[in-house]
Amino acid sequence: MEVHRFLERINYNDDVDNSLACLAKLEQQFLKYIPFENLDIINKKIIDCSLEILYNKIVIENKGGVCYETNSLFYWALAELGFDVRIIAAEMFPESELKHQFYHMALIVCLDDNLYLVDVGNGKYFGGPININTKTQYVGEGISYKIANYNNDFLGLYEFKHNAWQCRYAFGLSSKSFSDFKEARQFTECSIKSKFNKKILISIFKTTYRLTLSGDNLVKTCYKTRSKQKTIVARHALDAVIASFFKS
Repeated sequence: MEVHRFLERINYNDDVDNSLACLAKLEQQFLKYIPFENLDIINKKIIDCSLEILYNKIVIENKGGVCYETNSLFYWALAELGFDVRIIAAEMFPESELKHQFYHMALIVCLDDNLYLVDVGNGKYFGGPININTKTQYVGEGISYKIANYNNDFLGLYEFKHNAWQCRYAFGLSSKSFSDFKEARQFTECSIKSKFNKKILISIFKTTYRLTLSGDNLVKTCYKTRSKQKTIVARHALDAVIASFFKS
């Protein structure tokens, strides 16, 4: 596995150093060129999170993946580039009491004595690496985000929607391994409660809009106005639309 091939895959042409600016650019470029997608799950192909398999799938074969795949690959790349990075687990859209279903994978990067939440596997751009040590608000795709305490023992990534702060996911800071997500991957692939094994889902971040294919529904969301342009994709055109998400 060669990290320079990864940098080519995300069209990263700047110098690499262990700076916040570099980390932010790497995250943004990843989201611009590698889509969040569940095609393997829909096609009943088991998720394999061994790094060589992920590297071959995403870098060589020009595909994307779900959080366990994209954040695992980004973890490897950041470590190769000299960043102090670890894997963490999060519970999506928690209720007042956690179910302790930490099925989402994200990353924490330690940089200049600060901890930053980094996530290329949630189908969203949160406005850059989020400093969890401050109360700073970040804006990604026209939505405000912040980190705040969640039930004392956890932190929450909050998003401002419908005139209120809502917890998108709750997370701890303890380091996790790839094997810790075996149950989560099985749930994502097989459970009747999983939303990722029902229909095609592909989503990619662009400079001024996000493009998402959900089943046969293609949605272009403008960040500035939050307006949505929806199109129903005809069956004969579906393969071409899917292929368009993977063009550099």
